[in-house]
Amino acid sequence: MKQLVMMLCICLGMVSNGWCLETITFLSEPGPHSPFRLKRAKADGIELEPKEKIELTGYLGKLDTDTPAAAIILLHSGQGLQNFHKAWAQRLAEWGYVSLLIYSDAPAGVEVPSSVNLSGDVISNTYGAYEYLINQPYVDANRIGIMGWSAGGNLTFSLIGTEPPPGRKIRKAISAAAIIYPICNPDGGLFTAPMLILLGDNDGLIQKGHCRFFKQASEGKNPSQVVELKVYPGATHFYDDPKYPTYTGNDATTGNSAFYYDPRAHQDSLDRVQQFFKKYLGQ
Repeated sequence: MKQLVMMLCICLGMVSNGWCLETITFLSEPGPHSPFRLKRAKADGIELEPKEKIELTGYLGKLDTDTPAAAIILLHSGQGLQNFHKAWAQRLAEWGYVSLLIYSDAPAGVEVPSSVNLSGDVISNTYGAYEYLINQPYVDANRIGIMGWSAGGNLTFSLIGTEPPPGRKIRKAISAAAIIYPICNPDGGLFTAPMLILLGDNDGLIQKGHCRFFKQASEGKNPSQVVELKVYPGATHFYDDPKYPTYTGNDATTGNSAFYYDPRAHQDSLDRVQQFFKKYLGQ
């Protein structure tokens, strides 16, 4: 484990106090059987056994202290786990939070190529990560946040909704949610946590204006609901991933394959996320 952690430090770069992300494993309770499978089993006179828990991989970031701190669960985008997700997890830990980046559906101890589009039950995995965190002595179980990108951000809406996902029992509410370039339902909804939504207005994967309608509709349904929204001019999907060409301000291309890194939007996002979690989770 020491060698693996050391290799990860070299990959990401170490911060001034010398800590880095640590690879961990945790148990996740798989999702319920589908209605179709339950119906088929009933027709065949079979009683399905509960699914066994599975062991998942995650990346944990924390300062070198056992003083209970707020924790944040991170859900990567649909393209699979990328280095910029790890960089965010590391930055959150630098700010004093315990960060747990879920490697959704990755077998424990196996490094799956980052380009793989993981299709596990992310909601189940998030519950598993939640249970893992609240049982750690260095986590304040009353201050749990969540952060998701793209497909991971879309699922975040379900995780903080007033109605639990199908087949799920209500769990303790997440205290705050940061959601990066999600697909917003313009009809809004009822939610249990304040939200910060960040996206670009040149995102070819998102229906323009829907997140603004989502904010208005959600706050209309619940006046106490907080939906902070920032739309970055010219920014595309994955604007916070430095592996893409840098946006110069003259790029007008749109579409699913047009991704640019926008350093100004990225830095502003870092500042907004830090202040948002500080406000609702403390530090």
